[in-house]
Amino acid sequence: MKLDKTDRKILKELLTDGRAKYADIGDATGAGSSTIRWRIKRLEEEGIIVGYTCLPDTEYFGLNMAIFFIKTSGDSKEVINDLKKQGRLTSIVITFGDSNIVCRGVFEDIGDLLELKESISTIDGISEVQTCITHKGIGMGGEAPLELIRKTKRLDKTDARLLEELIKDARIGYTELGKKLKMNASTARLRTMKLVDEGVIRKFTARVDLAKRGQFPAFLRIKTDGGKTGEIISALGEIPVVVMALPCIGECDIFSRVIVKGAEDLNRLINDKIMEIDGIHDVKADCTLKGERIGGFLPPRMVETILGD
Repeated sequence: MKLDKTDRKILKELLTDGRAKYADIGDATGAGSSTIRWRIKRLEEEGIIVGYTCLPDTEYFGLNMAIFFIKTSGDSKEVINDLKKQGRLTSIVITFGDSNIVCRGVFEDIGDLLELKESISTIDGISEVQTCITHKGIGMGGEAPLELIRKTKRLDKTDARLLEELIKDARIGYTELGKKLKMNASTARLRTMKLVDEGVIRKFTARVDLAKRGQFPAFLRIKTDGGKTGEIISALGEIPVVVMALPCIGECDIFSRVIVKGAEDLNRLINDKIMEIDGIHDVKADCTLKGERIGGFLPPRMVETILGD
């Protein structure tokens, strides 16, 4: 499917606010509400948009984020089935490169992280697990596993269920949302707005299937000379295909997520741009194949770069 200028404007609006009204998107794109509705439906049917979600603030729940780089000695698909049972992993992706699987997960403290790593390490078929703890940087994140949302004590049961439904489908109407939670539409709306105002929900956004556009996420483990992490992250942020760059403790100094067209494109990116940044002395890369909850999050600023024809 070829995306024209209006399609890309619509995607940019939905990536900025996954709950944006048809009329507001129309005002931003210069098209009528009925046209916007039809175009969004077409993007969904073509598999460009694969859903809508909300991103909770993991810090609100006292959660930290870690990345796990896994090497397997058997069938990665079987390993993924066991990884999905862990409950604290927000994405599980099959990769090729320095790892066979890359996961992102959350933990409460170091003891919790070590317990999670040990639990992952004991899964049959996993030969090695390396990890790093990420901190604030550039890019999107903030996914929280539904299992933890259900158990949280920071929210009452109704708000926890409300948040869970919005994670599953951020564009659900307030009437339907109210029916699911046995409340009227106005109460569902007020509770949703409260979660936003209190900072529980960072943003609503669309999920995009990048593979439909011949694009694939890749993960970079960057080692630096030390002392220049902030400058390097700023330099990475100037590269159009860099989605995320986070300072880390552990396996790497910076964890980055980039969007590429394949292995050759990834190699060119690393050799011609990444390694040219002063202070970087080593980069390990993992290019994605497929996975569970692979994400599909894309900063609105990257729509033209990644989805333009």
